[in-house]
Amino acid sequence: RKINGRDCTIVQFTKNSAFEDFFDENHISGHAQASIAFGLVYEDELVACLSLRRPFSNCYEDLVEIARFATKINTHVHGAFGKLLREVKKYVLQQEGKVGILTYADLCHGTGDVYSSNGFEYKGWTGLDYWYTDFKERFNRFDFKAQDGLSEAEIADINDVYRIYGCGSSRYKMILKNKEEVNK
Repeated sequence: RKINGRDCTIVQFTKNSAFEDFFDENHISGHAQASIAFGLVYEDELVACLSLRRPFSNCYEDLVEIARFATKINTHVHGAFGKLLREVKKYVLQQEGKVGILTYADLCHGTGDVYSSNGFEYKGWTGLDYWYTDFKERFNRFDFKAQDGLSEAEIADINDVYRIYGCGSSRYKMILKNKEEVNK
């Protein structure tokens, strides 16, 4: 199914449950903790969504991170990312008072072209990443952190899960210099 982003209405979500289900159903990694999300609605149906959070690393404290972006499965929303990004730029400058946006492209599932083509600057590769699996589900590595004198490997072994590796991610950054930048 193909939809034009210009035919969609932008909505803002501030409650996680409103957009968590969308990402759980339509993003390979499911939802991520996020404080706000912007979505595109077409004929009363949420067809694209982008969520934001505070970056984990303090060295990015002046930025807002795109936590997730997805379109509904089997749906191409032409221009969805660009339309949502314009709204995000306004939010970052006017509501958060931050100077830019940080995001990552999982190299197992894409190249990050959507970020480059929308004005983000490539900032480097994160290195390999990993998860755990029981061969039915994939689990975040942080679910098996070392604790109570046990190493991460020991915690994983107790839980009968195995480490699997990804390709890492490309990191992208966009600095918003002024309010004119919002309209680009």
